[in-house]
Amino acid sequence: MRRLPTVLLAVSVATWAAGCAQPPTPQVDAAKAKLAAAAAEGATFAPDAYKAAQDAEAQLDAELTAQSGSFALFRSFDRAGELAASLDAAADRVTQAVTAEKARQRAEAERVVADAKRSLEEAKASLEKLPARQAKALAADLTAAESALGEADSSLSGGQLAQARQRAEAAVQALAPVGTAVEAAAAAEAARQAGPGEVFIPTAVLADGTRLPAGAYAVRVTNDQPSPVVGQTAGSERWVEFVRNGKVTGRALALALSPTEIREVAAAPGPANNDARVEMLKDREYVRVWLNRGGTNYLIHMPPAPR
Repeated sequence: MRRLPTVLLAVSVATWAAGCAQPPTPQVDAAKAKLAAAAAEGATFAPDAYKAAQDAEAQLDAELTAQSGSFALFRSFDRAGELAASLDAAADRVTQAVTAEKARQRAEAERVVADAKRSLEEAKASLEKLPARQAKALAADLTAAESALGEADSSLSGGQLAQARQRAEAAVQALAPVGTAVEAAAAAEAARQAGPGEVFIPTAVLADGTRLPAGAYAVRVTNDQPSPVVGQTAGSERWVEFVRNGKVTGRALALALSPTEIREVAAAPGPANNDARVEMLKDREYVRVWLNRGGTNYLIHMPPAPR
């Protein structure tokens, strides 16, 4: 009879140990399966969330290993259950992040494709303004752009978002010669129509931060100079004014170069004395106005204004 309490205690301890010693296998398997299902897209579209989920899985595995190797009477899988729940939540976050990123990429790809289609339509309309011979020479660029856009649409339909964007960008690149030719033709025609002493700016530009719309301007070289900086020769720059309808609409700095100096920075011959030239340079990154006033060359560089 005296041994009965001891036996009951032993049974209770054994029962307690058995209850606490069972790993939460269903929860662990479910959480791991959820992460495995999201692994491929998670690594591509949500690498940060996926890495966090992998870390949660590693913590869970370490806890399961530690408890399985511990003495049975002191073994507890309570912490493992908590980590399984954390892994399950982390896997959910991976799925959510993937969905959000795919939606963002799709919207961006659709925007790029739509912009490319608008550029194509504008190019088609602009091509009609060119001489027939020149338009015919550029027809292949339109065909290439249309083909690239067809592939972009197919990629969008198939969920290949990166390819869709790349092909839309290829279409825009194919249209670049058309835009350059149209701008050059418009500038040449406007230059012929410009009055004496005027230059024609083919696209809106920023002159010292001020927006100048496209059009004809009289350009005046002033005697105003910026304060020279270290290493710069005093008097090498002048402020020039762009005048329209008798009013100064903007001004910009011009680099003043002698005939000897201009040969060191420009390969092509400059404008004749008291004449001017307007060019779109460096992949249309800026407009250069080149003035020749009494043999001195004035170079003005202005970036296109944002639309």
